[in-house]
Amino acid sequence: MKHKGTCPLETKRLYLRRFVVSDAKMVFENWSSDEEVTKFVAWAPHQNVQVTERVLKSWEQSYQLLDTYQWAIVDRESLEVIGSISLFQFHRRGRKVYCELGYCLAKDYWNKGLATEAARRVLAFAFLEVGVDVVTAKHDVLNKASGRVMQKLGMTQDKLVRRAVLTERRGWVDCDTYILLKEDFIDENLH
Repeated sequence: MKHKGTCPLETKRLYLRRFVVSDAKMVFENWSSDEEVTKFVAWAPHQNVQVTERVLKSWEQSYQLLDTYQWAIVDRESLEVIGSISLFQFHRRGRKVYCELGYCLAKDYWNKGLATEAARRVLAFAFLEVGVDVVTAKHDVLNKASGRVMQKLGMTQDKLVRRAVLTERRGWVDCDTYILLKEDFIDENLH
């Protein structure tokens, strides 16, 4: 495994790049303050743009570490920051390197295949450039749309984990977990 940090990535419709504090207004207005978008995430909706600025400032500082992977999802057409996608929890099990994938997308951009498009590019980066062997992901059992994204990526449903995540608004929630092996990603998505 060779950590590379949050490198700029592109897809047909998206740019994936590092966040900057000046993104705060777009992030706040597009999704971090939205009750519906944040319904199934661990953190509460941001009450004001200053909360978003603090989060982005901490992400900006973390970019100094090569094992930080936190991208802004930018719509190529509008240049709006429409979501975030990240790789985290890197660890080894035996000879295999694992990490977890997470994403969040503004409501106006739901149901257009954009989360899948961004995630597919990030998975290619993780498997082919960083050298990850296995990527996992999880979603609140009530968030079926997130599960559909994982299925479209070729991920396999692994198991239900009871009380998997402690959320700020709803307490402990159960999550469905998914897994994708490097060899399955290459077979299904790159050929």
